[in-house]
Amino acid sequence: MTKGLEISALSKMIELETNGFNGLSTAKQLEDKEKENTKLKNTMKLLEKSNIVNEKKATDLALELENLKKKLEENDSHLKAKNEEAAKLKDEAQHFSSEIENLKNTNDNLTFEPSSLKSSILEQLEAGFERKKPNHFPQP
Repeated sequence: MTKGLEISALSKMIELETNGFNGLSTAKQLEDKEKENTKLKNTMKLLEKSNIVNEKKATDLALELENLKKKLEENDSHLKAKNEEAAKLKDEAQHFSSEIENLKNTNDNLTFEPSSLKSSILEQLEAGFERKKPNHFPQP
């Protein structure tokens, strides 16, 4: 947009200069054209200053964009690392889940065995007591 204004201002200045010196202009017309020419030159100066400011802003924005790209890349790599870690933890959780299931099955087997062992031990104790009974009393 500022380039368009610059071109417009330059073309107006050229038009004023060429029209002003055709020999038919009066002093008043020349003075008016000179004032308009001065205004256009001042406008050109303002546009140039505006261009400088805009170019600096563009440079600053480009630097900020580069910094944001770098930060995005860092965040991407960090996210990938976290995703890999999460996948490993998920694998470990599945492994532990299968281990827990195995332990439950083993535990079920163990809880069943003590009851059979209790009766076996009880039978052995009863047999042992029967053997150790004193024979003080005659048996009928």
